[in-house]
Amino acid sequence: RGEKVELKARKVMVHSINIQGFHEATEGGHTGEGRGHPPGRGRGPMLMLKVHCGSGTYLRSLAHDLGEKLGCGALMSDLVRTAVGPFMLAQSIQLLKDAAEASAAPFYRDHLIPLEKVMESWPHFALDPRQIRQLKNGQMIPLPPGFPRGVGAGMPPSFPVVGTYEGKVVALLGIEALHLVKVLKGFSR
Repeated sequence: RGEKVELKARKVMVHSINIQGFHEATEGGHTGEGRGHPPGRGRGPMLMLKVHCGSGTYLRSLAHDLGEKLGCGALMSDLVRTAVGPFMLAQSIQLLKDAAEASAAPFYRDHLIPLEKVMESWPHFALDPRQIRQLKNGQMIPLPPGFPRGVGAGMPPSFPVVGTYEGKVVALLGIEALHLVKVLKGFSR
């Protein structure tokens, strides 16, 4: 829309950057048509990188910053996320495209990752039936004694906490002031 967006600098974790390929600049009639390059015009050199980084890293900014440092400018034409936490792109499956494929639903059900596995690295604590009842009724409950409390414990201020009952995830909880917890999202089990 022609608007200029200013991104504030912030600390991020970049574990590694590896060059995966490089293509020289081309003259007209290149193979980049349909990928953001106008037909019949050449394109600049293309560098393919593999970046292992922490969450919150804005890779388009990384491309821009590299171009600035090299004095040539740069932009990102493609981005493929190959992993998020312990989940790899190779583990993924294609979703249903339309209702005609609904007969494949059991196949997809067999490939779902249990919620407990998805959230196993999140901070969590066990709830008892009384606490579950309180939370279902909209009440807040205190964090258990000794539970990490907020940013100083390595948790961002709004990071959800997982509430479990008998080893199953029953709720995503938000930590409020005074170390009270409220339901962000409940799961019927």
